[in-house]
Amino acid sequence: MKASTLNVAEAVRHFPDYINRAAYRHESFVLCKGKKPVAELRPLPGGRRLGDLPAILRSLPHLSKKHAAAFAKDVEAARGVLATYERTAGCAVSGPETGNISRSLSVPAGRRV
Repeated sequence: MKASTLNVAEAVRHFPDYINRAAYRHESFVLCKGKKPVAELRPLPGGRRLGDLPAILRSLPHLSKKHAAAFAKDVEAARGVLATYERTAGCAVSGPETGNISRSLSVPAGRRV
Protein backbone atom coordinates (compact mmCIF):
# COMPACT_ATOMS: atom_id res chain seq x y z
CA MET A 1 0.00 0.00 0.00
CA LYS A 2 1.34 3.44 -0.96
CA ALA A 3 1.77 6.03 1.77
CA SER A 4 -0.31 9.20 1.58
CA THR A 5 1.48 12.54 1.78
CA LEU A 6 0.46 14.67 4.73
CA ASN A 7 1.43 18.19 5.78
CA VAL A 8 2.86 18.32 9.32
CA ALA A 9 0.42 21.06 10.35
CA GLU A 10 -2.53 18.89 9.24
CA ALA A 11 -1.08 15.90 11.13
CA VAL A 12 -0.77 18.00 14.31
CA ARG A 13 -4.36 19.25 14.09
CA HIS A 14 -5.80 15.77 13.67
CA PHE A 15 -3.09 13.63 15.26
CA PRO A 16 -5.41 11.13 17.06
CA ASP A 17 -7.29 10.49 13.80
CA TYR A 18 -4.10 9.71 11.91
CA ILE A 19 -2.84 7.46 14.71
CA ASN A 20 -6.10 5.51 14.59
CA ARG A 21 -5.95 5.25 10.79
CA ALA A 22 -2.41 3.87 11.03
CA ALA A 23 -3.24 1.47 13.85
CA TYR A 24 -6.62 0.16 12.73
CA ARG A 25 -6.77 0.71 8.98
CA HIS A 26 -3.06 -0.01 8.45
CA GLU A 27 -2.59 3.24 6.52
CA SER A 28 0.81 4.89 6.12
CA PHE A 29 1.58 8.60 5.86
CA VAL A 30 4.66 10.55 4.78
CA LEU A 31 4.81 13.78 6.78
CA CYS A 32 6.10 16.81 4.88
CA LYS A 33 7.31 20.24 5.96
CA GLY A 34 6.61 22.35 2.97
CA LYS A 35 7.37 19.98 0.11
CA LYS A 36 10.17 18.15 1.92
CA PRO A 37 9.38 14.69 3.41
CA VAL A 38 10.60 14.63 7.02
CA ALA A 39 8.98 11.62 8.70
CA GLU A 40 6.74 8.62 8.24
CA LEU A 41 3.74 7.50 10.26
CA ARG A 42 2.95 3.83 9.71
CA PRO A 43 1.60 0.84 11.63
CA LEU A 44 4.07 -1.44 13.33
CA PRO A 45 4.44 -4.82 11.65
CA GLY A 46 2.93 -7.94 13.14
CA GLY A 47 1.07 -8.30 16.35
CA ARG A 48 -2.44 -9.59 16.78
CA ARG A 49 -5.10 -9.04 19.38
CA LEU A 50 -5.91 -11.82 21.83
CA GLY A 51 -9.48 -11.72 20.56
CA ASP A 52 -8.16 -12.85 17.15
CA LEU A 53 -6.82 -16.11 18.62
CA PRO A 54 -9.94 -18.29 18.12
CA ALA A 55 -10.11 -17.37 14.42
CA ILE A 56 -6.38 -17.98 14.01
CA LEU A 57 -6.66 -21.41 15.62
CA ARG A 58 -9.66 -22.30 13.45
CA SER A 59 -7.67 -21.36 10.34
CA LEU A 60 -4.85 -23.80 11.12
CA PRO A 61 -4.84 -27.21 9.43
CA HIS A 62 -6.37 -29.98 11.52
CA LEU A 63 -4.81 -33.38 12.15
CA SER A 64 -6.79 -36.44 11.32
CA LYS A 65 -7.66 -38.68 14.29
CA LYS A 66 -4.97 -41.13 13.13
CA HIS A 67 -2.29 -38.43 12.92
CA ALA A 68 -3.40 -36.82 16.20
CA ALA A 69 -3.10 -40.19 17.98
CA ALA A 70 0.35 -40.76 16.46
CA PHE A 71 1.44 -37.26 17.51
CA ALA A 72 0.20 -37.82 21.08
CA LYS A 73 2.08 -41.14 21.18
CA ASP A 74 5.29 -39.42 19.99
CA VAL A 75 4.92 -36.70 22.64
CA GLU A 76 4.48 -39.27 25.41
CA ALA A 77 7.49 -41.25 24.14
CA ALA A 78 9.61 -38.07 24.13
CA ARG A 79 8.48 -37.24 27.67
CA GLY A 80 9.52 -40.71 28.78
CA VAL A 81 12.95 -40.37 27.18
CA LEU A 82 13.46 -36.95 28.77
CA ALA A 83 12.36 -38.23 32.18
CA THR A 84 14.88 -41.07 31.89
CA TYR A 85 17.69 -38.63 31.05
CA GLU A 86 16.65 -36.31 33.88
CA ARG A 87 16.94 -39.20 36.34
CA THR A 88 20.24 -40.55 35.00
CA ALA A 89 21.95 -37.22 34.29
CA GLY A 90 20.75 -35.63 37.51
CA CYS A 91 19.44 -32.52 35.80
CA ALA A 92 16.17 -31.20 34.49
CA VAL A 93 15.82 -30.49 30.79
CA SER A 94 12.73 -28.33 31.09
CA GLY A 95 12.33 -24.79 32.28
CA PRO A 96 14.13 -21.54 31.53
CA GLU A 97 17.08 -22.27 33.80
CA THR A 98 18.43 -25.05 31.59
CA GLY A 99 19.04 -22.93 28.50
CA ASN A 100 20.11 -25.02 25.54
CA ILE A 101 19.41 -28.71 26.23
CA SER A 102 22.53 -29.81 24.35
CA ARG A 103 24.66 -27.89 26.86
CA SER A 104 22.73 -29.17 29.87
CA LEU A 105 22.68 -32.81 28.98
CA SER A 106 25.00 -35.22 27.26
CA VAL A 107 23.32 -37.85 25.15
CA PRO A 108 25.15 -41.18 24.59
CA ALA A 109 26.34 -41.68 21.03
CA GLY A 110 23.80 -43.40 18.83
CA ARG A 111 20.84 -42.37 21.01
CA ARG A 112 18.19 -39.98 19.78
CA VAL A 113 16.26 -37.62 21.99
